[in-house]
Amino acid sequence: MGTIDLLHHGKPESGVRYRGGGGDDPLSAGGWAQMRAAVGESPDRTHVFDSPLRHCRSFAAAAAEC
Repeated sequence: MGTIDLLHHGKPESGVRYRGGGGDDPLSAGGWAQMRAAVGESPDRTHVFDSPLRHCRSFAAAAAEC
């Protein structure tokens, strides 16, 4: 049986603000740290799915390489 991790993105560079209508801010350094802490260093990841937004996609790409 596998594990499914569902994550919300970490803190973006622009900080906390409403993004419903647009905006595609990259993750801040703190946001990257939040995401790394959430997923750990699991090498048995077989699939990674993400949002097309930059603050999600950049971390998903890095996590897929682990």
